[in-house]
Amino acid sequence: MESFLSELGHAVNVRHPNVARLVGVGLEGGEHLVFPFSRLGCLSRRLHGGSGEEGTMPWEARYKVALGAASGLEYLHERCARRIVHRDVKPANILLKDDYEPQLTDK
Repeated sequence: MESFLSELGHAVNVRHPNVARLVGVGLEGGEHLVFPFSRLGCLSRRLHGGSGEEGTMPWEARYKVALGAASGLEYLHERCARRIVHRDVKPANILLKDDYEPQLTDK
């Protein structure tokens, strides 16, 4: 619980377009951070083709995700009031907005 509260304390102060905004917490069945719904899901589902009509991500979208994720990480590591080292950057922790704008999370 102590590490969860510490993470929560960091998450509420983060403000960047490429870092997912925390919208709530859940304590039932464990500790959970709640982020906005992402219709496109996470990056790992889109990299190699998903089910349905979306298919594989176009290269322009991949480039946009790479730049946005780098911008979000640079903010967390260098410009955030309380510097944060993410430590778990992976495609499953990058949500995608409808326009393929990346949102860093820590699921």
